[in-house]
Amino acid sequence: MNKSRILLASLLFVGSSAFAQKLSPSTSLMLQDMSTQKHVKSATVKKVDAFLTLAPSSHNSSVDDCLSRLESLGVEVRNVVTDRLLTVSLPLTAVEAVAALDEVESVQVGTDVRMLLDVARKETKVDDCQSTTSELGAYTGKGVVVGIVDGGFQYSHIAFTNPDGIGTRIARVWDQNAKGGKSPSKFGYGSEYTTFDEMRAVNYDISSTFHGSHVAGIAAGGDRTTSYYGVAPEAELVFVSFGSSNVNITDGIQYCFDYAESVGKPCVVNISLGSHLGPHDGTSATDQAFEAMTGPGRIIVGAAGNEGSTALHVSKDLEDGDTSLKTMIGFSENATTKQAYVDIWSSKGAPLTVKAVVVDALKGKVMYESPAVASDGETDVKYTFPDGSGVVSTVQMALQKNPDNERTEVLLMCRATSIAENRKIGIVATSDAGTSIHMWNNATEGYFLDGGKRGWTEGDTDCTVGELGGVSDNVISVGSYNTKMSYETLKNGLYDINTELVGRKGQLSLFSSHGPTLDGRSKPDVTAPGCILVSATSRYYSAFSANACIAKSGDDYYDVNLGTSMASPVVTGTVALWLQANPNLTPADVRNILNQTSRHDTYTGSAEKSDRNSWGAGKLDAFEGLKLARETTGISDTRVGEQMFSITTNRMARTIQCFFGSEGTARVAVYNALGQQLYAKQLAVSGETLDLKQLGNGVFVVKLQQGGTEKSVKIAL
Repeated sequence: MNKSRILLASLLFVGSSAFAQKLSPSTSLMLQDMSTQKHVKSATVKKVDAFLTLAPSSHNSSVDDCLSRLESLGVEVRNVVTDRLLTVSLPLTAVEAVAALDEVESVQVGTDVRMLLDVARKETKVDDCQSTTSELGAYTGKGVVVGIVDGGFQYSHIAFTNPDGIGTRIARVWDQNAKGGKSPSKFGYGSEYTTFDEMRAVNYDISSTFHGSHVAGIAAGGDRTTSYYGVAPEAELVFVSFGSSNVNITDGIQYCFDYAESVGKPCVVNISLGSHLGPHDGTSATDQAFEAMTGPGRIIVGAAGNEGSTALHVSKDLEDGDTSLKTMIGFSENATTKQAYVDIWSSKGAPLTVKAVVVDALKGKVMYESPAVASDGETDVKYTFPDGSGVVSTVQMALQKNPDNERTEVLLMCRATSIAENRKIGIVATSDAGTSIHMWNNATEGYFLDGGKRGWTEGDTDCTVGELGGVSDNVISVGSYNTKMSYETLKNGLYDINTELVGRKGQLSLFSSHGPTLDGRSKPDVTAPGCILVSATSRYYSAFSANACIAKSGDDYYDVNLGTSMASPVVTGTVALWLQANPNLTPADVRNILNQTSRHDTYTGSAEKSDRNSWGAGKLDAFEGLKLARETTGISDTRVGEQMFSITTNRMARTIQCFFGSEGTARVAVYNALGQQLYAKQLAVSGETLDLKQLGNGVFVVKLQQGGTEKSVKIAL
């Protein structure tokens, strides 16, 4: 073999240091790429968003010292999600130094996330909720905050104006990608817009999609001059145009909840977003964050995913004499460069060995194989298949034993510019008998296949509910069914939906993802109309065409879209109505209401026989759910605001603002992580701002008390 071939088939081993197992596989692969690009000079230091998990033993040391060491390495702490989980921004060059700190248990760089009404309101009985009756009154989401973390917003759209048509119901906008504007003080990046004039000055966030406008219009559009207004047309709105990763989404959800707390209102946040990078068992960093952020009056609703007809999952229960899972990677036919992002997980405590292979597609025989990553061997590998293999491809792999669930994860990335017709790229994963191995292909239109060859495993559509919106026990996950099968455009074009791709009217949408989760929970939680829905579009969308739209109102337009991304905001708006009736609902309460009130028909089957990993509790019934939500409190009109305690933090000014009941005084106290009181004051007026500059940097607990009521929050200064 000549030198060029030796170089082409060479290996790059990275991360054999003691701290390597503190790095998530996605972090290790990013460092691999950085190490191969050291010759590229840049005037700026690349920063990455990440989850930082602190070791349990770090509580025995000074929190101030820990934060000080992180700051000295260029780490910016953005959100203290729990006493151990932080969202941060840090220089990529500092990742290894941060991981080497004794106080740090793991570093997980953010992973990319992608975006996944007239008939819908009637179908789900939302119209009944919005109609004034002597029994219930009218429920329109008034007094509730609806947060939308998405992208493709037109802030000036008539769907988001006040009921009188003047001003806007959008209370806050945070564009995480925008430069030059004032950033939210707590997070320190992007641009925040707090007035209608500021929003109109920019008009929109991005032009590559209208997804965010459409989602927001379904949940809470208020333009009643058309039949396409949303489920909660009088709700207050907070829009977050997310950066790109799950870290940004976590920050965005917290931003929505923080605003709602500052004005004393309950809040429901919609995330019509997803990914298949993660354990799918409720233990990911985002799942931990969702558990910490949700609670009474704090609900997250998410899209289950649109991969119900894509075999992006493959698994195998290993037995004696058969301890390997072998599968081939399927690539999108439309892509010039074939890419795969495969997340591979073993059972708890089980070893794992993974290698990439080139397969003779005619015989099913392995022709070439990469060196392996293994629990007891190399944990990071970059490999290029040699000349003559029939593929021009580079494969990168990184392995970590996940500290949160004790399962071994391997992330495999493959980039191929050429694959011969008689070749396939495959994966061979090996473990002990009695172990289960699961894989997910996170590439767009990626899947797994057996090639019709014995000994290889075909992909399936089980466990295709996504991370973020589909898996967490603290997120209400929503699947889609079909309610509208044709539409007419303003240009009088009549279009029918292809039933071969989505199914028939009333059926589960063929694209709607399926459960269960890897820890055995049924998902989604419920289904709602997702095919097709008419809602707000953005005039600033690069492919906008007025003639292709469905309706016009003033200078603004409405268009069609489909997916669980559309089903999710139907439930989000519905939860807003329920929160208007009962502002203290928890995620468990909402799931219980869905289980008791969702509808069943010939398509779902009876409640006893329905496939809960496809339909969840059944088809959403907003009106029956509203009655049950209302019964749990026995109140017919909800008043929130001054009754609810809230503490807001301005990290830049190093101040806090305390709100409490209008009558009487309150007491506020600030404690360090060891429980020592550092500051206390008696408050005579709600809304007073307190200066905490004297406390220095650190994580603190603020306790606000009035009579027998108290509230505690963690803050970082």
